[in-house]
Amino acid sequence: MKFKSQGQMLSYVKEKEQKIIKEIDRRAEKEGVLDNNRLLDYKSLVTSILDAEAFYDEDRPVEEKKFSTSQEVDKYLETIFKEHMDSAWKEMFGK
Repeated sequence: MKFKSQGQMLSYVKEKEQKIIKEIDRRAEKEGVLDNNRLLDYKSLVTSILDAEAFYDEDRPVEEKKFSTSQEVDKYLETIFKEHMDSAWKEMFGK
């Protein structure tokens, strides 16, 4: 689906953020992460990065936009963003 406005894209990204937070909670439970402060920091880091990418996508030249469609958002989340999440997880929790 092609987004008609930045607001529509941001709403879609916010929906995805909620799913990501649930995934983080499941992963923390599965891997026995008990440090709630570090987990909260991790969630904040992840959502801040995604928010910044989405917010600044509007200012990028057309050929550099990452979030013109829902498919592009999903692809970004499944590839580059997931790699960053996994790397940050390993660095913060050593798992």
